[in-house]
Amino acid sequence: MVQQKKILVITDNGLLYNEVKHILDAEFKEIAPCFTFKRSKNSSKKRLYTAGIEHLEEVNIKEDYASVIHDFDIIISLHCKQIFPSELVNKKLCINIHPGYNPYNRGWYPQVFAIIGGNRLGATIHIMDEQVDHGAIIARKEVTIKSYYTSKEAYEEVLKAEMDLFRENIAQIVSGNFSISNPETEGEYHSIDDYNRLCQLNPDEKLTMGEAIDKLRALSHGEYKNAYFIDKDGNKIYVKLELTKSETK
Repeated sequence: MVQQKKILVITDNGLLYNEVKHILDAEFKEIAPCFTFKRSKNSSKKRLYTAGIEHLEEVNIKEDYASVIHDFDIIISLHCKQIFPSELVNKKLCINIHPGYNPYNRGWYPQVFAIIGGNRLGATIHIMDEQVDHGAIIARKEVTIKSYYTSKEAYEEVLKAEMDLFRENIAQIVSGNFSISNPETEGEYHSIDDYNRLCQLNPDEKLTMGEAIDKLRALSHGEYKNAYFIDKDGNKIYVKLELTKSETK
């Protein structure tokens, strides 16, 4: 019976946690009791998206994977920043809800690299394997990056797409009645180091105006201080781009 499945959701995102809880309680009452929510270790920093999960029990998936294997049938990563160990992904069905359109821009901050590279962006639900954001695809949905989106607006469109995919696929995932497809290519993986290198601007870099706008809007995300340069006095100067769409054409 579906009700007997035990599902662990590990998240670092308060907005998604509350939205998933609402979807389950409102639309999937039969399977909602199957779900346990925990936050990953070190997720409690007060940042733009982590507020709202402080009350959840903390789990260190790298250290606690044995008990997770014992206690749960399905493990879902809902923007969990911890890497799942191979012992876990090889013994249990581990599902990743990923804020990127796999296999494009796997890894950290897919919307940043999609804006800069002009690549596809969206959301993906996939089976996890030993590589990061890699594995058979259950479902994915593409979003359009508007010319006036910064990283924040693009990311928030991706969050909406993720919740659409969750709503459309969670019952099949819980029951095991879902199909999969393999990514068409290996794609590219971007590490946190790749992102950090992008953030340090080189004033002597030569870009077209369009390339410069794309780079700065990709690195502008709400209250975060991301892009910066070092001035002649050694000061670290942060840069943020604000884009406003005209109400009239």
